[in-house]
Amino acid sequence: MIDFWFTSIAWAVHCGLRPAPKATGKHFVNLGPNPNDIKHFEEWRGELLTILAVYNFGHESSDISDVRKIIDLANRYAEVGSPLLLDRLSEYDDFALPRLYLAADVMTAVIEDGSEKYSGRVF
Repeated sequence: MIDFWFTSIAWAVHCGLRPAPKATGKHFVNLGPNPNDIKHFEEWRGELLTILAVYNFGHESSDISDVRKIIDLANRYAEVGSPLLLDRLSEYDDFALPRLYLAADVMTAVIEDGSEKYSGRVF
């Protein structure tokens, strides 16, 4: 479930969507808002969610260190990303593959396209 939730967030960001005004849990099970939930994440997930929080709240906002607000933001992104992700996955013909493999294929293609597009960028 966490993989679908996290992939839905990534898909929403990739599609340029803004988070939902409120997470309803309609398309998935919301995480949190227990701050301990994030302690069970792999470190890289927490780091990416923190980057997403900085992007949305601003680098000087105190909200970027509030785990409840970060999880709420992530739930709201998953809310808008999950229907589009399911639509994209349904475009594939090979139903013998588990959906997460299809999601990995889709995200790999997106990353490869983005790598070529942004490879010359300097920060």
